[in-house]
Parts: sequence; structure tokens; C-alpha cells
Amino acid sequence: MSSERAFKERVSEGLHALQDKVHLEDVRRIALNGKHYAKTHPMTAMAVSLSAGIVIGYLAKAVVDHRRHNGTGAAP
Repeated sequence: MSSERAFKERVSEGLHALQDKVHLEDVRRIALNGKHYAKTHPMTAMAVSLSAGIVIGYLAKAVVDHRRHNGTGAAP
């Protein structure tokens, strides 16, 4: 399997993990209502933020691994 294909599969896995853990309707509400939604639904807002942070970290690791493997960038 090419490294490009493996990278795309890891990114896809990360996006599916985000969809599995976060209700997209909650993300939309937070984006539209911001502070008000966070005040009225603090646990949901925190869960969305935490899940998104985990997935962003997973995707960032995939990018770093891909760059290391291809020699296109140094590790942070």
C-alpha cells in the first residue's frame, strides 16, 4: 500500500471517528450559537470540544507520520 493511500485511510478513519462520537447537530448549534449554547448545554459543548480535539490530534499525528515517511517535513 502506498504511503499516500495509507495517509488518506488514516484521515478517513479520523473523520469517521469524529462522526461516531459527535452529533453533527450539536456541532452546528455550537457554531451558530457559540457562548449561549455553551452556557445552556455545558456538558454537550465540552464533549464536542473534547472529541474534536482528540480527532484533530489523531489527524495531526497522521500528517506528521506521513511527512516523516516521505521526507517532506521534520517532526515537530
